[in-house]
Amino acid sequence: MKLLMKDTKGIAAILCILFLSSIVAVAQEGQRYSKNGISFDYPDGWQMSEKQKAEGDEVALSNAAADAQILVITVNKKVDAKNADDARKRVFAPWLKTLEMMYTHAKIGYTTYIESTDVAGVPADGVRLLLDYGGEPGTVKAFWILKDKRFVIVYMVRNDAKAAAANVGWDKLRESLRVEAAAK
Repeated sequence: MKLLMKDTKGIAAILCILFLSSIVAVAQEGQRYSKNGISFDYPDGWQMSEKQKAEGDEVALSNAAADAQILVITVNKKVDAKNADDARKRVFAPWLKTLEMMYTHAKIGYTTYIESTDVAGVPADGVRLLLDYGGEPGTVKAFWILKDKRFVIVYMVRNDAKAAAANVGWDKLRESLRVEAAAK
């Protein structure tokens, strides 16, 4: 009986070690973007492209299998907390208006909802747009944060039929995003 209990404890210990090592392996999968004070993780299988401009940077992620795109837009100029609402009006609101006009022009129906979430460990305000691509539903999520005097927009558009695959990339980016203070 004691021998059986020792074997059971040994098997349990081995299973526990295997389980923990698989968690570490899963946590290490993916890619890391880090440039100009912005860094984040994203899953393997996502393609990354970037545009650097004087006023800010744009990093785009896309995944054809997930039928999704994610965009991170950063403003290089320092923004104080007291000017956050002004930055939202000057940067996020016009960007969102352009996005909505693009959908209207393409005859894609949408309904807009005000929403909040966490991005980079801080509360983020934004919107969720429910899209109708001629009977095929989609979702846009767009949020802005001010962190370390950097104004950042994060945006995702996805086909709702593949939401689970798209949300893996979205959640990984939102949770891992790190923002360093603006240089200017």
